[in-house]
Amino acid sequence: MSPAFMLTVAFGPVVGPELRILLVLWVGLCGGYLLGRRLAPGRFAPFLCAFVYMFSSWYPLYMSHWHDEFIPFAYLPWLLLFYERGREDMRWCVGGGLVLALMIFEGGIYPVPYALLSLSLFALLEAIIERRCASMIVILITLVLGLALSGVKLLPLTEFLSRNPRPTFWREPVLPWASLPRIFFGRDQISKTDFTGAWLGWWEYGAYVGVLPALLAMSAPFLVRKRSLPVGIMALLFFALMFGDYGVMSPWHWIHRIPMFASLHDPVRFRVVLIFCLALMSAMAVSRLEELVRVLHREWAWALTITLGIATAAVVMDLMLVSAPIYSTVSTTAPLKPKRSGLFRQVRLPKEEQQGPRSFLCFLQNEGLINNYDGFDLPPVSVKAFDEPGHRGEVWLAQGRGKVATLVWSPNRLCYGLELSGPDVLVLNQRYDPGWRADEGRPLFSRGGLIALPVSPSDKKISLRYIPPLFYQGCMLSVLGVLAATIIWNKGWRPSY
Repeated sequence: MSPAFMLTVAFGPVVGPELRILLVLWVGLCGGYLLGRRLAPGRFAPFLCAFVYMFSSWYPLYMSHWHDEFIPFAYLPWLLLFYERGREDMRWCVGGGLVLALMIFEGGIYPVPYALLSLSLFALLEAIIERRCASMIVILITLVLGLALSGVKLLPLTEFLSRNPRPTFWREPVLPWASLPRIFFGRDQISKTDFTGAWLGWWEYGAYVGVLPALLAMSAPFLVRKRSLPVGIMALLFFALMFGDYGVMSPWHWIHRIPMFASLHDPVRFRVVLIFCLALMSAMAVSRLEELVRVLHREWAWALTITLGIATAAVVMDLMLVSAPIYSTVSTTAPLKPKRSGLFRQVRLPKEEQQGPRSFLCFLQNEGLINNYDGFDLPPVSVKAFDEPGHRGEVWLAQGRGKVATLVWSPNRLCYGLELSGPDVLVLNQRYDPGWRADEGRPLFSRGGLIALPVSPSDKKISLRYIPPLFYQGCMLSVLGVLAATIIWNKGWRPSY
């Protein structure tokens, strides 16, 4: 459902994902810059808001290790920007709803809950500080629009998760304090993890921000005061969250009990939102310094302006120098000579090869993975790899009363030709799911967890399609979301304070 999938359609499965990474980087930078102009206006401050966030090492580290499910984090500046605009004119809630829907379409289970938590907290803090309820109204409208517009994916996703809930028993080790200098200030962000207590790969920890942006962010409460208070409180919360569950005083100890967050793990991922807060606070500090320039004598004003410009350029250059080596590893180069081509088949990989380059190679070679990494405790089924004992092909007849040939294979459409001497059962080497439908309303059932359906000698061709449960209801919800967005945009309501 990601609009960026058009890049894969246009440029193929090798170049397309690389272009997507660059496109999202540009979109994130633009969003950070525009948000900076809104909350931290000035010559240099908006650039800090954009580059400190998107050129921190968290983004290239995730992209270099095939974690593109974290791409929606790049849209966080846009979400906050439309919220701020919506406080003046509720038409901009439509933009916020579209961004939220885009984040859901992009996939991944972490960015959306994290974004909703951060945005809701920001709005609540602003409402308390300003003693106005309009902020919460804007959040509510944005949330409703986003969920409605994404209904075509959200409803099938919710139905699938209700049938296959993620386990909630995780409790990772607490992040050690000694790791912080390496995470935020270590200029070597490409080497493996080198601190005691690490339980994940380095790409789950790295978030280089640099000393100067960190100092600017810490000075924001003194320079900007009330204006930076919501972001500062958010930064403290997410800083505490990234350490994990260290007891009843830990925020994660309690947030992890909320249904939306109960199945999430690896709380160190909260560092991405922390970096976003630090980027915004550093921009606010520079914006305040730029305001002070106006009251200085002309010579001093020029000197401070030049100093701020050099400091901003130094920060951007430093971030680029640290991130550049990581981007050089973001490659999905196709194999020069694929091992095979032809009809789809399934393979089983050793545990150490279940993620990353080997998975991508299987995809390019038209192979499915029986044991690719997933975060669900799905019931066991008797799907077999092509080289395992008991493998009968990707489709077969249970009684062997005839022949079956694959005419069409795709992830959501299957077509088979049959020559039968008597009634039989067609069995597919794929997990049964209620979303599968056969032509002419033919009944499907689960046979050892596999897709199966009865066939007879009169059947010469059988077609199956996969349509997720609640897909059509989701389409209707998306249409209602479009109508609601159109009404809100045309009305142009302004919040009453």
